[in-house]
This record gives sequence, C-alpha cells and structure tokens, in this order.
Amino acid sequence: MPSRRASKNDLSMTKVIVEIFSVVLAVMLALGANEWRQKRADQRLARIAVQNIREEILQNRDQLIRIQENHRNFLARIDTLLLQVHGEDEIVLNRGLALGSLSSTAWNTATITQATIHMDFQMISQLSKIYELQETYSEMADDFMLKIIYSSEFYDETKARETLRSWSSFFNAILGIESALFEQYNTFLQEPIHRQDEPEE
Repeated sequence: MPSRRASKNDLSMTKVIVEIFSVVLAVMLALGANEWRQKRADQRLARIAVQNIREEILQNRDQLIRIQENHRNFLARIDTLLLQVHGEDEIVLNRGLALGSLSSTAWNTATITQATIHMDFQMISQLSKIYELQETYSEMADDFMLKIIYSSEFYDETKARETLRSWSSFFNAILGIESALFEQYNTFLQEPIHRQDEPEE
C-alpha cells in the first residue's frame, strides 16, 4: 500500500510540474511574440520617419537653392550701390527680397512619436546638427525681418550707406550659414539610408 501511494504521489507531482512548465512556456512564448511584433512596429515607424525626413531635406535643399540665389543677387546689388550712393541718398532695398522658410515638420514628428529612439545613432546625431543649424538660420532670418520692420537704424532709406552696410553684413553672414546648411544637406542625402534590421520571420 505505501508503495502504491508513493507512486501515485510521484505521478501527481510530475503532472503538476509538467502543467506548471507548460503554463510558464506558454507565457514566455506569448511575451516573446509580443516583443517581436512590437519590434517590427518600431522598425516600421523608424523607416517611415527616415523616409519623411529625407523627403523634407530634399525639399529644403531645393528651397535653399532659390533663397541663396536671391540673397547673392541682393548682396551684389548692395555692393554696387555702396560704390554709387552717398550718405544722404535715398534707397529702396526690400523690393524682391525673399528670405523663405525651411520645414522641420518631419523631424519634429519623428521626435514627438519617439521614432528617433529606433533610428541609427549616427544618423540621429547628423540630423540633430542639421536641424539645429536650420533653426539658427530661421531665427536669424526672423530677427532680420523684425529689424526691418521696427528698427529705424537698421532700415532707413534716407541713410543709404549705413543701411547698405547693415544689410551687407547680414547677407554675408546668412549666406555663410546657407552654404554650411547646403553642404550638410548634401552629405546626408548622399549617404545610403541606414536601414533598420529586419526581424527574422
């Protein structure tokens, strides 16, 4: 009798152990599957973000080409006028001026949705520098427009040479930033897309 009871107890214990192991295994497999699906979703989000950012930078580069041409023409015009006008000559400079604007919507969206967390680190570092410089550029352009509107010292049509010197200083500075930004755009666009690793099927 005791041996039969011991045998039954052993079988019951084995059954319990098998059931526990089965439950643990099922839970682990479910967690692994969820993690795998989440990883795929994160990688998909990152790829879409990279694609949108590349398209945005392409558009910004095209816009910057047009802006640079306008600014170079303005600077050449200013240099010519500096050789012609006298201190009290009246001038009109702001006709045809186009500062333009550069978009950062795709980059901001990638940051807000945390897609950047799943992107290549070197790419994020490169993009951060690009958009930081782009923000500096936009702030400089906005400040220039505010000075034109509100500062008589910066834009006085009756004080030609002073105004021309102020504008010349601005366009030389902003053209330098535009050149640096254009170079960073090209460097980023010439590199292959940093493709996220695909999870195994």
